[in-house]
Amino acid sequence: MTGWMLRGGLLVATLGAAAGCHREPSPPPPGPAAAPVSATVPPGVGMDGVTKPLLQVLADEKAHRPGGTPRGDALFDALDKAGIAMQGRSQVLGRTVGAAFCENGHTPQGIVVSVCEFADAGALAKGRAYSAKAFATALPNRVLVANKNTLLTINPPEGSTAGAQVETIQRTFAAL
Repeated sequence: MTGWMLRGGLLVATLGAAAGCHREPSPPPPGPAAAPVSATVPPGVGMDGVTKPLLQVLADEKAHRPGGTPRGDALFDALDKAGIAMQGRSQVLGRTVGAAFCENGHTPQGIVVSVCEFADAGALAKGRAYSAKAFATALPNRVLVANKNTLLTINPPEGSTAGAQVETIQRTFAAL
């Protein structure tokens, strides 16, 4: 055996031994386990406890609209008659502000009109306070007006010159 072969064999043996002795660092021990979702929220339940799909929640809100208070569709029809064409009329989720039912639309000039019907005066007061606080930064130009247990939100575009339309919307709502 030549010296080169002997040295090569020793080198391979040394590298092989070193490779066999080399260990990857152990992964850190796992932290405290988070509670599984199923332990905190039953399957099929949203974060707010609703177990129904959104379309079913909207259908339930529509089926259980409160009486004795101005309705959104009545306002939109009255606005159309007053010459303010409402576009994109649609139901929106009322539970966001604690309302029994909400719908909105907009004018061609970009004024967004939302109408939320509440079960009673207490629910309306809570919903109005929540809306005032939660959307103050995102929608600073809006106007909130109550009539019985219905809350009207008028949101003109920033820098809008549609003040006359906003006033007509308010007067029409007050007359319902």
